[in-house]
Amino acid sequence: MIPQEFVRKFGHELSAVATLAVPNGCVWRVGLTKDEGSIWFQNGWHAFVEYHSISAGYFVVFRYRKNSSFQVFILDNLTYCGIQYPSRNSCTPPKHNGYEMQGEKPRMEGIEEKNQPDNMNESMQDEIDIIKLLEDMRICVCESMKVLSVKERQAAIEAARSIKPEKPSFLVVLQTRNMMEHVVYVPATFAQKYLSGDSHVVVQDSRGGSKLATEMKSSSGWLGFFEENHVTEGDILILEMIKKKNKNILLKVSVVYT
Repeated sequence: MIPQEFVRKFGHELSAVATLAVPNGCVWRVGLTKDEGSIWFQNGWHAFVEYHSISAGYFVVFRYRKNSSFQVFILDNLTYCGIQYPSRNSCTPPKHNGYEMQGEKPRMEGIEEKNQPDNMNESMQDEIDIIKLLEDMRICVCESMKVLSVKERQAAIEAARSIKPEKPSFLVVLQTRNMMEHVVYVPATFAQKYLSGDSHVVVQDSRGGSKLATEMKSSSGWLGFFEENHVTEGDILILEMIKKKNKNILLKVSVVYT
């Protein structure tokens, strides 16, 4: 099912058939079904999933390029890096390339091949990174997240999926600097949208118990929080804004130990 937010913005542009371009240069044509305001991939989608061995836990990132055309990047459920795509030679179109109409439903018949560079997988992997994935989950992160190791990247994604914050949030992977200076840095994207220079922020633990008042950028309160919760370098904090009234903000912090 295509997300409703996307449907509301672009649904009127989508035709009965979508083209899905993957990094190995192959382009799949998959039928789109529309019903009562909902849109989903249907004819040909199962073949696309099977061909790329997509299973539970995989991330499939769609970048819309207009005219019912999507650039698709598939990340596995172990490293959250791009999968090894089948060779271009294996996506030779079958005898009847394209789709045929059966009533009002298009039927996937095959795939096409486009002249795209062999390094497209690498360039897309640089673009579709940890920050983009988390922001798609409505979780802000700092630019420094780009340098995370594979293990840290996996832990961050798993933490986000386990906590599933419903309100504006940001995620922090505690590093040496956090532990030494007793600070938690707020991502610029979150701060610009929700905080001001004189915001009064109260952080409450996920159990609804202890609270600390902090300016976020200072060490006030965080040393005690770190010690009380026995957090160490590599552990993950997810802070969710559960209440905002004027300049008073209440954040709920959840700790994911690694």
